[in-house]
Amino acid sequence: MSEYIRPDKSIGIIGGGARGLLLALKAKAMGFTVNVLDPVSNCPASRVCDRLFTAEYDNQLEIERLARISDVITYTTSQLDIDVLSRLESKINLPQGIELLALAQDKLMERGFLEDNGINVSPYATIVQITDIEENVDGIGYPCRLRQTRGNQEMLINGPADIFDALNMVKSSTCILESIIPESKTYGLSIARNDRGEITFFPIIDVNYDYNQLKDLSTIVYLEEELQEEMCRIATVIANSIEFNGILTIEFDVTSYGAIYVKGIIPFVDEHIYYSMEACEIDGFEAHIRGLCNWPLLSHSRLFSDVITTLVPGRDLSFAKRQVPQQAYWHFHFYDRDDAFADTIVGHITILTDDIESAREEVEKVMM
Repeated sequence: MSEYIRPDKSIGIIGGGARGLLLALKAKAMGFTVNVLDPVSNCPASRVCDRLFTAEYDNQLEIERLARISDVITYTTSQLDIDVLSRLESKINLPQGIELLALAQDKLMERGFLEDNGINVSPYATIVQITDIEENVDGIGYPCRLRQTRGNQEMLINGPADIFDALNMVKSSTCILESIIPESKTYGLSIARNDRGEITFFPIIDVNYDYNQLKDLSTIVYLEEELQEEMCRIATVIANSIEFNGILTIEFDVTSYGAIYVKGIIPFVDEHIYYSMEACEIDGFEAHIRGLCNWPLLSHSRLFSDVITTLVPGRDLSFAKRQVPQQAYWHFHFYDRDDAFADTIVGHITILTDDIESAREEVEKVMM
């Protein structure tokens, strides 16, 4: 069993972007010293950490240096080298483990793991050459999505004419062709686990994407109790089937007739838990640290209010900042990112409300 790590110890965070910044702020508030490793010397977390290691995520020597001055290590990014972490696993205290990270980096492995545990995934096929698409697409159906098994590139295939456009992607890497579940909505469920086997469940949230980029998250999820219980059961199976402590988020596609498919697993703190900073009894960052450090966990993190959290990309940053003097009930978070491209998430806005749609419309009206 992992040891209890008391508040005067140190936490090492691999990944100093927005997630690392928010995690570091919470860790400092909980009494920990914080050390961060990130390739960018002026990353957001550099403003609050006690020590910064500027190094690439595959730099084994620097990760070892980080581990030597940290009582526990965590990561906030999927851009890590599994081989490096495997070589270091016996030398560092990494309660998150690397198994879920390996699954998150390989979509075929992830689906195999889910199927082995009796969990539904959308129909899919492995694609290693362009003819594999032609042979499998009839069984999967149009429209479908072609994705790299290791990487972020993806494209929609709406009909036979789109198959030729997939040639370069298939040539560059193994891909997965997966069905797009018709008439479905995407939901997220975050849970935290410690080494005692205690699990905290967070409220199920409605996840809204815009052109494959996460746009906003909200509560008031009208799901039957049986569906919610089944999603919690699936999350428990995943958490207990693998060596893992801390927080993870599972995305589900749920059809109008109640079928549940796991869309993916995120094995670290990410944007799906930002809403909890204002709206929940224990926020996701604290729950993650509690899981890592083997502190006790609540069975559920109570929701104080319905809430919507909107992510702010770089293109909308100036619009968001202009709202600060106007909005007394909006909670603003800005990450001070120098790499703020148009699609880079540079902040988020959380609104506690009893009218989600009105709040969403208000945000969309001013962020343009």
